[in-house]
Amino acid sequence: MPTDGSGSGHSIEILFNGKYYDLYYIRSTNDIKTFIDNLERDDISQHDKLIALLTKITEIETPNSGIMRNKEKFRHCEGYHGIYEIKSDRVRIPCFFEGKKLIFTHGFFKGKIKEQRKEFKTAETIREQRKAYNEKR
Repeated sequence: MPTDGSGSGHSIEILFNGKYYDLYYIRSTNDIKTFIDNLERDDISQHDKLIALLTKITEIETPNSGIMRNKEKFRHCEGYHGIYEIKSDRVRIPCFFEGKKLIFTHGFFKGKIKEQRKEFKTAETIREQRKAYNEKR
């Protein structure tokens, strides 16, 4: 599996290939792949909805089209530089762009605003670390 190492410990791996965007995830003990696997085991309905949404993203042929225009499913997280959120029912996935790569930081369930802010701040920190790494290369 192709990877892109990073000095910050936030290497990425491909999750899905898409027509326009490729979907990657940050490898960690708390990564989106593990989250999806656990979701499949614990809540197949939530899992299937999420996979259907991610599949729609891979079918996009141009930027800012299809599901990316649906603010109920995909939106910029106000107050968090470069961080977006994929929403599928109760599931939230913070992510950011690196060119045509859409990179997922982790997944979590919708909760209290204070908890969600913490999750988005974590994603923002990861994005900043990746950006600094890429600028050094």
